[in-house]
Amino acid sequence: MKTEIKLVDYLASRRSIPAFQMGEPGPSKAEVAEMLKLASRVPDHGKLAPWRFIVYRGEERARISAELTKMALAAKPDMPEEMIKVEEARLTRAPVVVAVVSKAAPHFKIPEWEQQMSAGAVCLNLLMAANALGYASNWLTEWYAFEERAYPLLGVAPGEKIAGFIHIGTAMVPPTERPQARTRGDRHLGRGGRLMFYDTAGNGHGLPHDPFKAIVSPRPIGWIGTRGADGALNLGPYSFFNAISDRPKLVMFASSGYKDSVRNIEATGEFTASFASRNLSEAVNLTSVAAPHGESEFEIAGLTPVEGTLVKAPFVGEAFAALECRMTEIFRPKGIDGVVSDSYVVIGAVVGIHIREEAIRDGRFDMATVKPLARLGYMDYCDGGDVFEMMRPVR
Repeated sequence: MKTEIKLVDYLASRRSIPAFQMGEPGPSKAEVAEMLKLASRVPDHGKLAPWRFIVYRGEERARISAELTKMALAAKPDMPEEMIKVEEARLTRAPVVVAVVSKAAPHFKIPEWEQQMSAGAVCLNLLMAANALGYASNWLTEWYAFEERAYPLLGVAPGEKIAGFIHIGTAMVPPTERPQARTRGDRHLGRGGRLMFYDTAGNGHGLPHDPFKAIVSPRPIGWIGTRGADGALNLGPYSFFNAISDRPKLVMFASSGYKDSVRNIEATGEFTASFASRNLSEAVNLTSVAAPHGESEFEIAGLTPVEGTLVKAPFVGEAFAALECRMTEIFRPKGIDGVVSDSYVVIGAVVGIHIREEAIRDGRFDMATVKPLARLGYMDYCDGGDVFEMMRPVR
């Protein structure tokens, strides 16, 4: 028997059930139709209805999950077995999955951002509509929500974006209170305001996307060039990259998964790091494609591979600067629980440096000229061309 509760009590007690803890029975077609009708009751200035729904149920979920797994394995051929199982279950964790698709488009009066927010409101409404009909629900945006190559498989048209996947089913376990993002009004923040806190074990930030990488930003991009043992050239951008010592000169980058860059460096012990700049941003992005081994990203992006002076690994001839490096160590880091990450950390000693003459002004590598490209969170980038100087205080 369902118990009626006041809206304020529902909002205070609403809990999301993890998708893998949902099971049958799922909502009927009539119930899903009712949920979608309720979900559509959101602010929609201009009555554009800048969203639509795609419902996945039955065997279609397994078919799409299998194809998504193939895409994931193409990007990470050495994916651990446990992660393969995760990929295979992407759309089969709950009986019904609904994609909320944003159809935001330029409009003379309604900004695209406002249309996108309207689609986000639909996602939240759909969560609550499912709860109102007695079902568990969870809003997820995983890698395939941002991978446009997966869109035809998912039924998403060109120009559309996925606001979220809403997983709906019957809760197999009671909802539990997990660490929630919360305001800490009792803490003094120096300039006022409220502080949100969440622990990363539960990762209960309460936001549509994990803010971790957005907080650790801007991050320089390591544009890593390598040559395989078979002579094949490889080039890829890595946003987990930085200098970690200047005596001796050491740089590091981390690869999420065992990619060609790591494989080539293990085989040859050499790599380069080309300077990623704003004027080459499109080329940097092109080299992030999951190309098969042996296909050169230099060629894909129309870049000139230049063999190093002290190493045989290639660097980008169009770059304002490049570092030639010899690998000193490769390892997989561990968490505090001892679990090994799927990331590979590569540390290299810088043995040679190339700098284009036009990048030097008044004896300095000029930031206003080279505009270093940096990675932020989400799908955002920035450049470091807006420079100001501060001198270190003396005591």
